[in-house]
Amino acid sequence: MIRGFPAAHGSSYADFFPVVDGALGFPGWGRPFEGPDSDDLDHDARARIEAVAVPVPATVSTATVELFDDRRFGVRSCSSAPS
Repeated sequence: MIRGFPAAHGSSYADFFPVVDGALGFPGWGRPFEGPDSDDLDHDARARIEAVAVPVPATVSTATVELFDDRRFGVRSCSSAPS
């Protein structure tokens, strides 16, 4: 399953992450990743993800979401993990 942070047209992508020296690095496993987004990851999986995480320019998280392609409404989604 692919998860993400839904954003509305005109909002920022993820301006709630801390920016350090103009870059957005991996913020750790606390909010907003705690809970169902990371509960099934053991220590080794978390360490592998952290090892390959690459900081991105702060503008990636503060850019404005622009939704204009109506094909996005045809993408299947679910509100919970499959049982």
